[in-house]
Amino acid sequence: MPAGNDALIPRPSGGSAGLFYVDFAGGGAQFEKDEYIAVVVSYLVDSAGDPADESARILLNAADASYLYPSPGLQYFASGCSGPSGEHGWHIMPNAWKFQYVVDITGDIPPEIDIYHIGLSTTTGLPDPIPSWTEIKVMATANDYNPSGGSEGIEAVVLHYQLNSLTADTTSEYMSTAFNLVLQIYVYHTEIPGVSNGTTVYYWVSAQDVEGNISNTNKQSYIVGTLTTDNDVIPNNFGLYGNYPNPFNPITNIIYMMDISSDVNINIHNIQGQLVKNLFIGNVNPGQHTISWDGTDRFAQSLPSGIYIYSIKSSQQILTGKMMLLK
Repeated sequence: MPAGNDALIPRPSGGSAGLFYVDFAGGGAQFEKDEYIAVVVSYLVDSAGDPADESARILLNAADASYLYPSPGLQYFASGCSGPSGEHGWHIMPNAWKFQYVVDITGDIPPEIDIYHIGLSTTTGLPDPIPSWTEIKVMATANDYNPSGGSEGIEAVVLHYQLNSLTADTTSEYMSTAFNLVLQIYVYHTEIPGVSNGTTVYYWVSAQDVEGNISNTNKQSYIVGTLTTDNDVIPNNFGLYGNYPNPFNPITNIIYMMDISSDVNINIHNIQGQLVKNLFIGNVNPGQHTISWDGTDRFAQSLPSGIYIYSIKSSQQILTGKMMLLK
């Protein structure tokens, strides 16, 4: 709510006691998820005297203390207060005629986006080396839900990319939709045009829902002529460089980098978060490493088509990636 906006909480003409409120949900103010709002309430008495001299108390109907940052004079009554209302809740004490109420809004949220495939086609990942002047297909999923009960749905999904510099001009392309029979969901796809050898391509995807909320993925990159698919534009010492090919059947190679010797644990989970296989536990020396997975579980049984999540845990941190087994 912009600074300076006021809303009057009227008292009935009869002057009766009770609970009085102003409703911001009717369109008078627009809030977003995770936005912090400071509300200052001033109690103006009928006689225009000093509010500190009044005996009335104001009830704030919010029982969760974690959302309140009270100034002196704000008190919570778990059962009933001793004031006129006799109700539980947050009350402004007689000597506190002005206070701030800060709340974390949990309403509509932006879409969730996942770039789950990048490659020469819908079934072929990035080769090594990446050929010049060849279109690169990017595929993503986008989902939207509204816990506050408003409208749900994706308005548009857009691919953005820059060449050789994060300050270069950005090219944006709307992504088309297609139904994926394997995933049983709609996916979004478009292509990045082919470029010359040695060109670095930075790309990311944004999505807007029907309520106007916008979200963006992190920028990723690849270099034409080499296999580089960093999840971070600035390389990390401990880094995960994706898997190749992706999608795959039946074998894919997971590539990662270590800057120091460290114990490493590499696991495969299904999309429900269940562990399906532990690929490796042991100490790894500095440098680039590759480990293969053949699409089987810990009992050497072949797994069905779908999206799987791989995680690499070192003494420093945990990195994760997604891959698609396509049979």
